[in-house]
Amino acid sequence: TVFLTTHFMDEAQALADRLAIIADGMIVATGSADELIGAGSTNTRIRFRLPETSQLPDTFEARRDISAWELETDTPTRTLHELTEWALGTETELLDLEVTRRSLEDVYLQLTAEAAEP
Repeated sequence: TVFLTTHFMDEAQALADRLAIIADGMIVATGSADELIGAGSTNTRIRFRLPETSQLPDTFEARRDISAWELETDTPTRTLHELTEWALGTETELLDLEVTRRSLEDVYLQLTAEAAEP
């Protein structure tokens, strides 16, 4: 057994078979990178921009930051289908569409933020 400490999640994911995430001196999660990534509330992020004249319906429960909309989902195929169906039906262009899996860095930030809450 070798213990590796790092703040670089890509390094931890590449080198370790099992991981432990520590927050405030306590182990808050253990498992393989895939187990930790899969254990979260959502595994996939869909990010896109809309033309300035378009507004996304509330049914998508998306967050909007300064430049883009973001959806988090455990059912990316279904969500992407619903999103593209809406876009086609309203003749709205989905700009800069990205579909990404949640990263180990996302898991780390979520778990350490939860541990810091009173």
